[in-house]
Amino acid sequence: MRLALPVFLLFGFALLGASCTKPERWTAVVYANQTAFNYREVGEFETLQDCLRRGRQLKGGGFLECGLNCRYDAQGLLRCEKTVRLMDHQDKP
Repeated sequence: MRLALPVFLLFGFALLGASCTKPERWTAVVYANQTAFNYREVGEFETLQDCLRRGRQLKGGGFLECGLNCRYDAQGLLRCEKTVRLMDHQDKP
């Protein structure tokens, strides 16, 4: 019986930790050129792969970044936990 309580507590903490993880949200952002501060959001996606795939279709002649769990800060700038930029040489099928 003494072993059951620690195992139960460990299992409970594991469930609690799993339920506290937030889902990933990837935001596709298109810039007019490499040095542009003007950008437009073109969608939110559940995976990085979906973000890159759809972003490629929507970026036109601009440059694409996918940002993880992005939000706007007090100055109105888009801040992301992580960003992945699609470089020109990666854009070829």
